[in-house]
Amino acid sequence: MRKTGISLLINIAFILFGAVFVFAGHKITSNHEKLMNDCDVSTTGTVIDNQLEYTDGSQNYYPIFQFEYDGNVYSARYSVGSYPASFNVGDTAELLISSKDPTKFFVKGDKSFKLFEWVFTGAGWLLIGFGIIYPLIVKFFARKNGLSDDDDDEISEDP
Repeated sequence: MRKTGISLLINIAFILFGAVFVFAGHKITSNHEKLMNDCDVSTTGTVIDNQLEYTDGSQNYYPIFQFEYDGNVYSARYSVGSYPASFNVGDTAELLISSKDPTKFFVKGDKSFKLFEWVFTGAGWLLIGFGIIYPLIVKFFARKNGLSDDDDDEISEDP
């Protein structure tokens, strides 16, 4: 395979991986917006436990909140974990809960969803940008050093 063919495959791979990251960032955003739209009741929750979970060599603490809604007491695990724990047992926080399903909630003012959105979307656009700009930089320096596009045809990995 010629050097330009390998370079093209690498550029396409960067663009595709970037698109996956942008899609993931968009999915995180749309899921969070749906949750925010569903959560229409404000209440105060108290952390009654921090559940430690190990995933792929890392660990996160997920707070378990207890709160009251419509005369019933609910306990639910928050979907956002952290290490170290972002809440201590006994801490209180204002929760926005869904009146249709009170176990769906988020902590009012929590910006961690936004961080995930920005990280995934930003990384995706950087990868896409790199996949597009890198071949232009290579061509620029190749021309600056006196190489033409025809010189690539002579370079081959096959003996």
